[in-house]
This record gives sequence, C-alpha cells and structure tokens, in this order.
Amino acid sequence: MQRFPLEVIAARALGERVRAHKRIIQQMTHYRITQVEDYELLIGTETVHRIRQKATKLKGLRVANFNSTYYGGGVAETISSLTLLMNSLGLRTEWRVIQGTADFSSITKKMHNALQGGGIDLSTIKKEIFEKVIYENSVRNFLEHDFVIVHDPQPLPLIEHYKKKCPWLWRSTSIFPDRRPKFGNICGVGSTNTMRSSPAVPNTRRR
Repeated sequence: MQRFPLEVIAARALGERVRAHKRIIQQMTHYRITQVEDYELLIGTETVHRIRQKATKLKGLRVANFNSTYYGGGVAETISSLTLLMNSLGLRTEWRVIQGTADFSSITKKMHNALQGGGIDLSTIKKEIFEKVIYENSVRNFLEHDFVIVHDPQPLPLIEHYKKKCPWLWRSTSIFPDRRPKFGNICGVGSTNTMRSSPAVPNTRRR
C-alpha cells in the first residue's frame, strides 16, 4: 500500500475544499434576487428608471438596517425584501436584529403598547434590564457604515452607544406624534437624536 507524506495529503485535502467551494459558488450563480424591474408593472417604467438613476449616485454606500425580529410582522417582511433590493441596486446593505431575553421582549412589548396609547410604568429593575440588553447589542454590532436605519422602536437607544459618524434614520411603519417625547424619556434617549430622519448629533463620550 502506497503511503504519501503528510504534506501531500494536506495539499490534496485543501484542493478538495477549494474545488467544493467553487462548485458552491457556481451553484449560487443560478439564483436570482429581486430587481427593481420586477415592480415595473406596479410602479411604471419611468419610476424604475428614476430609482436606477438615483441609486447610481449611492452605489457602494454601506447601509445597516436594525429591527427587533427576523420574522413575523410587516417590518421583518419589508426588510427581507428591501435589503435584497438595495443590494441589487449597488448599495452594500446589511440586516441586523437585536438579541434579548424574555424579560426584554416583555418590556419592549409594553413600550410598543404605550406608543399606541396604552399606559406604561416601568420599574427601575425593568429599565435596567432594557438598558443592559441594548448595551450588549451595541457591543456585538460594530458599525462602520454610511447610514444606519432603525425600523423598530426597540433598537432606537443603540444610538447612545456609538460615536455619530453617519446619519441615523428611524423608518417607522406607524405614526406616534404625541408619544415620541414620552418614549424617548422611557428609553433614556433624547427624542431629537433618534426620532428624526436626519443626521444624529455627535457623541464623543462613547466609542
């Protein structure tokens, strides 16, 4: 039985992995993601051209999207399609979901109900739980992007834990005109920093 040096065996194994990787890449090229042209029947040819033209000026920009869940509800469904569509237009778009405990989810549910008119009275312990989870998520997520888009109220306080090097935008699916200041106080963040679609105020106290 012929024996081969370990270097030869290792080289062959590496070659097999490289060939397997190439096969996977070739298979992936057969898949197709949604293009803006797929919506032409709904939005019209002129609108498609206008989107393409505007996207050309933004090509290569890095965009981070934050929300509170990967599935369930209109926000997750929208981001699922939106991130693929933005990438197809040349924007380097990512989707990030904050992670939390069961207590955190219960607290944020109360906050969401309060935004829609319900009452809310969080204890000091619950506020600490909320703030701790938000901080942990800021540690997990390094941001070197050109835009940060927040799609749910829950991740909004993340803005307090980053130096503001780019615009942070809140894209809300609902309108809460009378609840925004109160929500900002509950979260421990200033509403002018998080609730407007405008560049955030620089914060040099944190990383």
